[in-house]
Amino acid sequence: MSNVLVLSGHLGKDPETKTIQTANGELKIVNFTLAHTDINSKKGEDGKYKTIWMDCSMFGKQGEYVAAHAKKGSKVVATGTYSLDEFVGKDGAPRSKPRFTVNNLELLSQPTENTNTASVGSIPDDSVPF
Repeated sequence: MSNVLVLSGHLGKDPETKTIQTANGELKIVNFTLAHTDINSKKGEDGKYKTIWMDCSMFGKQGEYVAAHAKKGSKVVATGTYSLDEFVGKDGAPRSKPRFTVNNLELLSQPTENTNTASVGSIPDDSVPF
């Protein structure tokens, strides 16, 4: 059974690219954080809505496109799958961390110094490794 998650929000930092060796050659992995403000939640004492931070990963050419064109503050809509990364913490206790593997990302705007935003468009869908 597969799950699908769609999130909109802003990149919390510039995307970071890692390259790993696979049996088929090199694979680029692009990691970034996505800040999603939950406007359906109650406002806190500070009068602000809750912001959810999600660690995201993209692979291959789509990930490379995101790394080249998106930056901290870029507004995006991302579609992908949700999972939990399980690991052992420094204290020896089991831990888990949510992970969003992005299959498709729509880059809506770039951060600008003024209030106007420029539409950037869609990421090409060729050569996706999955």
